[in-house]
Amino acid sequence: VIAHVTAAGFGRKSIYGTTGPLHPPIQPTQPRIHRQVGELMKPLPPCATVSDSFGTVAERFVADRLPELAVVDAEGKLAGMIWLTDISGHLQDPSLARLVTAADILRPDIPVLTRDATWLEALQAFARHQGSWLPILESRENPQLAGRLLEDDLLLAVAHSEKLA
Repeated sequence: VIAHVTAAGFGRKSIYGTTGPLHPPIQPTQPRIHRQVGELMKPLPPCATVSDSFGTVAERFVADRLPELAVVDAEGKLAGMIWLTDISGHLQDPSLARLVTAADILRPDIPVLTRDATWLEALQAFARHQGSWLPILESRENPQLAGRLLEDDLLLAVAHSEKLA
């Protein structure tokens, strides 16, 4: 009580008379999620084309040991992606090798990024994507594949930027 009255007499706050913090809370620094994904972009692994046969797609998975494969059209624009888990149950079926093409088994509705997309946009895209990487386009106006963004690279960059901030 004496400490509270003394502090009040000097026009100061007493720790005994306050229920909240004496100082404004320290705001945590935001990660540098405004940076562009182009900084983290890696080269693309081999891609399949929409006209590749099932056998060619399977061979590409085996030869390059990829969990997922980008599929491009004749102009090099992204058509979609194929996951190894999608085809693994059919790898022993020789009839598919001749009858099915990459266009028949690709998933067209995958999130894509552009070089100038922010890390925040990339985090949001990975939240709706099951793969380990996302394709990066040159721009929305020029949808040619420029590279890929690995989810692990993005998460490590965000975590590292939080340590530096």
